[in-house]
Amino acid sequence: CADMKKLLAVVPVVAAKKLAAMEKKLAELEQAAQAQGKTLNCDGRRKYYEKQFHLQELRDVAILSTLMCGGLRTIEVCRLRVIDVGVDGGVYFLNVLGKGRDERELVKISRKAERVIRDWLNAREAVDVVSDESPLFCSIANNSFGEPLTSLSISRLVKEYLLEAKVKNKTYETEQKTLVSKPVVAHSLRASLATNAFRKGASLTAVQQQLRHRNLATTQIYLEESEKFKNPVSDLVSDEIF
Repeated sequence: CADMKKLLAVVPVVAAKKLAAMEKKLAELEQAAQAQGKTLNCDGRRKYYEKQFHLQELRDVAILSTLMCGGLRTIEVCRLRVIDVGVDGGVYFLNVLGKGRDERELVKISRKAERVIRDWLNAREAVDVVSDESPLFCSIANNSFGEPLTSLSISRLVKEYLLEAKVKNKTYETEQKTLVSKPVVAHSLRASLATNAFRKGASLTAVQQQLRHRNLATTQIYLEESEKFKNPVSDLVSDEIF
């Protein structure tokens, strides 16, 4: 069972693995040059990749926190702008352009989620010009820095961390004693918020409002799943939200 803390904990692990792999490649380049009687110093590249993977770590922690604490869809995360992060009367929120919506809606998030988003923005502003209308989460690749992420790219990075955290498929046993398994994907983090909100005693209406379902019957599906599935992503739902 992987809770929110465990999932977030693998982010620096993944970043460290990628940095180590890059360091190995740079060392091999230096050794190959030395074998040819040449001198190659890759220290500049090392510093660049250290900064890049540090940025990636901060960004991805913020993305995972947004998905888990806000219950957002991946496409909604893509549409967030810097100006959409706010606080009012001690309540932290995101101004979200939802699925099939023309206007943005306020979605509550926890103080911890807001803090890691701010950490990412502060680090990004140190290396990039950021405006209110800039995408909240962007690419950090050298040839596309600052461009908004796509729903597919967010789904892929979530999958990478789920695999690293060894999160297994969610399963349940039918009345016929048949074991049914469903893969855990990015949308599972949204479902996790609903599942654990119900387990904490949140009302159907409260969960509907947080997930912004037009139809209460849609929220009812999550309630039924919370009773049926053993959810491997047991998100620690914040009391600030429910």
